[in-house]
Amino acid sequence: MKLTIATLLVVLVGWVAPGEGSAQGNAEDRTLRADESSVATFVSAPVQPVAPDAPAVVLSKPYKKIRMPKGCNNDTQYDVVVHFHGVPERVFDAYEKSGLNAVLVVTNLGAGSGRYENTFATAGSFKSLLSGVQSLVEKHCGKLTRGRVAISSWSAGYGAAYRILAHAEDAALVDAVLLADGLHAGYDPADRRKVSSAQMEPFAKFAQRAANGDAVMVITHSSIAPPKYASTTQTAAHLADHVGAKRSTETAVGPRDMQQVSAASLGGFSVRGFGGNGPDAHCDHLYALDALLFAPLAQAWN
Repeated sequence: MKLTIATLLVVLVGWVAPGEGSAQGNAEDRTLRADESSVATFVSAPVQPVAPDAPAVVLSKPYKKIRMPKGCNNDTQYDVVVHFHGVPERVFDAYEKSGLNAVLVVTNLGAGSGRYENTFATAGSFKSLLSGVQSLVEKHCGKLTRGRVAISSWSAGYGAAYRILAHAEDAALVDAVLLADGLHAGYDPADRRKVSSAQMEPFAKFAQRAANGDAVMVITHSSIAPPKYASTTQTAAHLADHVGAKRSTETAVGPRDMQQVSAASLGGFSVRGFGGNGPDAHCDHLYALDALLFAPLAQAWN
């Protein structure tokens, strides 16, 4: 995808895949590095003021890209979606196709969910990130008020969502959570067949908010079964059971010819499960972000 100048961009480089040495990790690494050369051509540039309705491109920190809709100068309020993990050009492409009208932040911190967890381990970290976004918005669009906030992730990026939701101060800022084939957890020490309720608690609390109609939570998962920890299928089922969302096994063909094998929804909470137990199936969830996560959010917010 060619990056247009009708956006605000902050360059991101250095992404690598979780699960180093694994088949899934290697495939994800190939996917993430596919567009590295085009992103690496950007260089840092100073922030420049823009006229109303004029496009703007600004490049800055090496791990973060921020995009604003054209014409934000005419708005009084903005929504924001913060996405963790994934080739920025792919995420931006999904954003455009989905019809979302929000500031989009794409952040990549490297291999494994641990780096994302560590970055947001301190309460207030997400609030600080949003404050930084606010500063950029004011420089380019004027004095706007922040509206709704969504956090989105693919694969290892769920580690950021986990820590953000674990801090009451930060979780209170979030109106929507989108998780693409990346919600993992350990097993209950007393029963290795059950997902750890303690580790799932931050997500369970938000899932209940969504089921009650007070938030939006959209989850997709593949059928990959990791050997040592709970799969995305198991964690999604855990949340559906927690909120009382009945799971169906109705099949359908999804984007990229993905084979849907299950679904569950209640209020603003929804889960879609897909077949596939290999690296390509995992990466499909990144390339289908528009249909799987962003479009449902756009529909809910609009």
